[in-house]
Order: sequence, then structure tokens, then C-alpha cells
Amino acid sequence: MAYSKQHYKALDDLYDYMSGILELYRDAIPMLKNELDAIVGEDTEKLNLAMNAQQAIILKTRDFDEHMASFSKLIEVPNGSLQELAANLPGDEGRRFAKLHDDLKVTVEEILFYRNKCREMLTARMHRLERILEQAGNPQESTTYDSTASEVQTSLFPKSFQTKI
Repeated sequence: MAYSKQHYKALDDLYDYMSGILELYRDAIPMLKNELDAIVGEDTEKLNLAMNAQQAIILKTRDFDEHMASFSKLIEVPNGSLQELAANLPGDEGRRFAKLHDDLKVTVEEILFYRNKCREMLTARMHRLERILEQAGNPQESTTYDSTASEVQTSLFPKSFQTKI
């Protein structure tokens, strides 16, 4: 396919857009690290800040599919992967997009690593909290003995705490 100036302009715009997405994703990595630290440290304030920061990134990328469809139409190629696009572009353009694809791939893999670690830690914390709540909701009766060891008392509270009404 012969590319016109319009095609190259659209390719440059796509490259700039995808480079911006890459930077947003790179910025998400420290946020995910903060989230993991907050989960491990049980710091709800820090966790809330990390989650709010991530929501900002989600809002910035919510129109991604529409942007990609628009670029595909301008470049006149099917809406495929960045790797496929890079393979079909001539020379330097193909290499430029292949490098962008590789950078995105590495960054997304790191994001997935931290996101999965956060999920694992949250699951472990939730399981621990469920066990604590379960035990608190079903207290075990305690058996106590008086000073002569002749009377056995079975209740949740020792006799001294029980009052007669």
C-alpha cells in the first residue's frame, strides 16, 4: 500500500496517542506499588489515594477504542493489533511502531504483575477478616472453676459478671 501525507500524519497522531497511553501506564506502576504497600500495611487512607489516582487513569483512557477505530479509518487499515500494524508498515515506520509495541507489552506485563499481587493480598486479607469476624460472631463458651474446684461454670461470662435482677 502506498502511504500519502495524510496517512503519515495519521500514523504520527496514532504514535503520539499511543505514546501518551504508554506514559499513563508507566505512571500507573508507582500507583500500583503504593496500593500494594497500603494493602500490606493495612493503611486505608493510602489505599484510598492509590485507588483515586487509578480512577483518573481509567477516565483518561476510557475512549481508547473509539480513538483506535478513528485512527484505523484514517490509516485505512483494519482495526487490528499494534504489532500487526507495525509488521505492515514500511521501514522506519514499522520499526518505530514495533518498539512502541514492545514498550507497551513490557509495561502492561508489569502492571498485571502488581495488579495480581494486590488482588492476592486483598484476598488473603479478606479471608483473614472473615475468619476473625466468624470467631467473634460465634464465641466459644468457657469453662471456669471456683476456688474449691468443686463447681464448674460454663458460660461466656464468669459468675462475678452475672447479676441477679
